[in-house]
Amino acid sequence: MEPVRPILVSGLEVRVIHKFVLPITDEVAIMMPESAKILHVADQRGRLCLWAIVDPERPKVRRRFAIIGTGYPFPPELVGIYIETAMMAASGLVWHVFDRGESR
Repeated sequence: MEPVRPILVSGLEVRVIHKFVLPITDEVAIMMPESAKILHVADQRGRLCLWAIVDPERPKVRRRFAIIGTGYPFPPELVGIYIETAMMAASGLVWHVFDRGESR
């Protein structure tokens, strides 16, 4: 397999910030470039969105997240590394988002 070539602008390697919509369910997996760095999770026009720094040239992997509502019961093994708490403006619901890692 050929190594991934970085994106270069004026000779400097760069990254891009992408937005991903997270369906609100206990456990969700989305496709995103490998080793993406999660920046923020928030409500945007009634949708739970996640922003991440990505290298769009990296291979896509499944990134798993747990989304747990305030007051909702959950199995402890569901959670991963805490990312952020997002308050949904229209509904008043509050979601706590955890990163459960990547898989191919």
